[in-house]
Amino acid sequence: MERFIGWLERFVGRFQRFIGRLERFVGRFQRFIGRFQRFIGRLERFVERFQRFIGRLATLWRVEKYFYIPLIKKL
Repeated sequence: MERFIGWLERFVGRFQRFIGRLERFVGRFQRFIGRFQRFIGRLERFVERFQRFIGRLATLWRVEKYFYIPLIKKL
């Protein structure tokens, strides 16, 4: 009986240590996922701004190409 209780105590101790490590791992993993989601959000915002910037450049180019250049040539 003594040996069984000793074995049980060791088993419970190891199991608790395992659970503690698992909780730490899950916490780190959740932090990683949170940071990754923030990174993806920033990347999406950057891409949207970049696309708007390219769109404005294209609009400026079209205006310049079809309006200002012929106007300058006429002068």
